[in-house]
Amino acid sequence: MSKMRSKKFSEKEKKAILEKVDGYWCEFGNDKNIPVYLRHDVEADLDKACQIAKLNKSRKVRGLFTLQVVSEFYNINSEYNKKIIKEILDNEQEIGLHYYSSYRESDDFDFQDYQYQANILNNFLKTIGGNRFRCFSYHRPTKKQLEKSAKGECPSGYIDCYSGKYFELTDEPHKARKKYMSDSDHEWRYGYPLECDIENFDCIQILMHP
Repeated sequence: MSKMRSKKFSEKEKKAILEKVDGYWCEFGNDKNIPVYLRHDVEADLDKACQIAKLNKSRKVRGLFTLQVVSEFYNINSEYNKKIIKEILDNEQEIGLHYYSSYRESDDFDFQDYQYQANILNNFLKTIGGNRFRCFSYHRPTKKQLEKSAKGECPSGYIDCYSGKYFELTDEPHKARKKYMSDSDHEWRYGYPLECDIENFDCIQILMHP
């Protein structure tokens, strides 16, 4: 298993990752031979997200940027943030929901507050000329949530980035055929994209946090 690497945003590193997987990129919901899915969970910095969106477009990559609507760090409805998110869309990137549930630790978790958050994001997207969002990712997913994803349980009409099509729930992630690499907490876990042999996997999901 690759050792963890310290992660601070580097345009040089980002470009190298985009170049390495050029030709494999695929949008969530589409099929392709050995698809590579690119996801950005925006937890704190919309300006940095916009910077990454521009970089993606320069490489002709359409990434998924999931936004929180119950964030303590930003308000999507502020006039400044509206402009930033509109710019992300104008750079041909996709917007999704970064879903953080008040029921996430409960054994009775069943997406109780999902529709509430979905309505907020869909209404917001309408105000800036965007389409209804398609995809969501959990913020700090619990075992209960990931187990639901593995069973294909999710709100009707939406794509779960942790579903079995894109993510393999296993106690041995280094052996997974569906490779998931994330720079959570500024460390690359479960592999480093620039050291990954793409042909060894059924699909790859790369998560980079702005």
